[in-house]
Amino acid sequence: MKCPRCGYEELLPPAPCPECDFTGSLSQIEELAHVRYLLGELAGWQELSSAAKERLQKRYLRRRRELEIELGLRLPPLTPEEARRAAREKLRLPQLLYLLDHWNERGWIKPDAANDLATRSRERIEEFRVRLAEPDTPLVPAFDSPADEVALLKSLHNELARLHQENAWLSESAHQSAVADLDERVEQLEIRLGLRRPPKKKPVPVAPEPLPTPKPAAPPREPITWERVWRTLLSERTLRVLLFVGVFLLFVSAITLVAFNWEQFHPLVQVAFLTAFTLFFYGLGWYVRVKMKLRQSGIALSATGSLLVPVDFYAIYLSGGIFPPEAWAEVWLLTSIVCLLVYTFTAALVRAEFFSYLVGAAAGSLLCAVLQVAGVPGDWWLSALCGLALLLMLLAQRWERGSEESLARIFERPFRHLALLTVTSVLLLDTGFYVVEWFFGDPFRLALALDWWLACAVYVIAAARYPRRILTSAACFTAPVALYLTLSLRFEVTETSFAWHALGWALLTPIYLILARNLAKVRQQSSGPQHSSAKDTLPSEQLTTFARLRQAQGRTVANWAVVLILWAAIWGLGDMSAATASHAVLIGSVVLAVALWQRPRLLLVASLFSLSTVTTWMATLGLDLAQYSLGWALLAILHVAIAALFRRAGRYTPLLYVAGCGAVLLSFLPPLLALDRGLMAYALFNWIALS
Repeated sequence: MKCPRCGYEELLPPAPCPECDFTGSLSQIEELAHVRYLLGELAGWQELSSAAKERLQKRYLRRRRELEIELGLRLPPLTPEEARRAAREKLRLPQLLYLLDHWNERGWIKPDAANDLATRSRERIEEFRVRLAEPDTPLVPAFDSPADEVALLKSLHNELARLHQENAWLSESAHQSAVADLDERVEQLEIRLGLRRPPKKKPVPVAPEPLPTPKPAAPPREPITWERVWRTLLSERTLRVLLFVGVFLLFVSAITLVAFNWEQFHPLVQVAFLTAFTLFFYGLGWYVRVKMKLRQSGIALSATGSLLVPVDFYAIYLSGGIFPPEAWAEVWLLTSIVCLLVYTFTAALVRAEFFSYLVGAAAGSLLCAVLQVAGVPGDWWLSALCGLALLLMLLAQRWERGSEESLARIFERPFRHLALLTVTSVLLLDTGFYVVEWFFGDPFRLALALDWWLACAVYVIAAARYPRRILTSAACFTAPVALYLTLSLRFEVTETSFAWHALGWALLTPIYLILARNLAKVRQQSSGPQHSSAKDTLPSEQLTTFARLRQAQGRTVANWAVVLILWAAIWGLGDMSAATASHAVLIGSVVLAVALWQRPRLLLVASLFSLSTVTTWMATLGLDLAQYSLGWALLAILHVAIAALFRRAGRYTPLLYVAGCGAVLLSFLPPLLALDRGLMAYALFNWIALS
């Protein structure tokens, strides 16, 4: 016999149910089962009229309620007084929930205590709603007079006292504030219901209109005097204009000298002239910045001197008097070393970000010069620059945690910008070379794959610090491309079908889904920059903005995960074995998405991938058309078995049953098309057994 409470199949009254301890009279349990069966069959009785079926339904519903009450499966109907108290409590508890939210926002009550009381209140509201909705419940008004409504609100003082006994308030003053707030609400309700006279409003004094103020007379024009002329000539704007005019004339004169009379000087004189000309700009920049207090103009002059350093070395090399023509690589290396030292010293002295960009550029030039001198093939130069970009990004992340006054902070933002610019430029160049076959061979393709992996690492670090959609999309896009380029080298050696790329992409999808879910869970308390020092100093408005950005970043990663799942599913169809493996992994990815986002409908997608997995697997075995029915029937059995195993998960099992029924119906097609009676009989037997 089936237990009427939990559905246990082997109940033996009057012995209690081993699952839920239910016990009752055997005759009543049998009668309840018969009544339930009749109610289930009543809708299908076509020979009865609608009025007759409605009368029978009311009769059996009433008898079912009586039996359930006698067996203890349903509470007895409420009396009029109990219904009145339940209706009042159903109105009182929402007022308590509103006050709990208000007290929590004011910071008066402990959040754990407020959440616990709110949860219990919502459960009681649902319980009262169900009891009052029963047909046997008498309809009685909750209030007989307006005074009852006021008394209901006053009864919340008991909740305040109980919370005070449980030490739920943050302080005694918070408790007193909550009591005063409730008293004020009671007073306002009494005034609104006409039980109390409203307080008399004090007359507002009318301020006298201000007298119109007379317009001030225009000040007399200052006479033109020699003092005013000198003050205008010595102003910052005039000095800046005169300074740049003089520098421009000096620069033009130097170019004229080099262009027309350069060969007439000895090489040592040329070196001395170029060195003095560069040092002149450095000295002038220091004087303008420090002595004249014109910081921007001084930085511009120092920047001009810094840009002249590599130009000086190039001019000396072209003159041919000091360096031989075949030593251009060594000259490049020496120039890069000198520029790196000079730019680093200037950046530390001036504290301007422009020179930090020059430091990064000099570091890249030095790296390329070292590779040239060492004889490293050009295939690896761009990979070395990507490695340098990753190093710059890591340094920027580390130096960002320092104080605002630290020297490292002037390098933080330029290094991050240079890292992103470098990897983006390298990817564009590498991809262009790969498409037009400018370079070819395994070393270049291996370096190309390494470039994409390093660029992915740079984008991931940048996206972790700045949750921007373009950085997140770049990180999500570069990872599959890097994996494709890496596996292509292996597949060509082993002569593996390129459809197996789908398996690699499918293995990436769980990582994307887990990352997307973790980002979507970010709240205001955990949002903000990655380092705690900046998080502690950000205001609450910026924390909320960071939380929204993180959640938007999570949605972007989830969208890329969907694109990657679809792309892997389609790409793997080029080879049935690859499709079987990749679709099997995608089943796990979709099930993981169901568990992370609590989306039962995604189980249908997982069932679709399971169908494609079984179908492609059977295709690799070379089975006949009729034999496909065996695999699809087995798939239906697995769906039903999983649904039965997880029968307590009510949101998921119906979809599994639907997918199982669909697989059973699909298993009829192969033997029907192939006219195979044996397999058709097996499919029918499988359908009957599962039903």
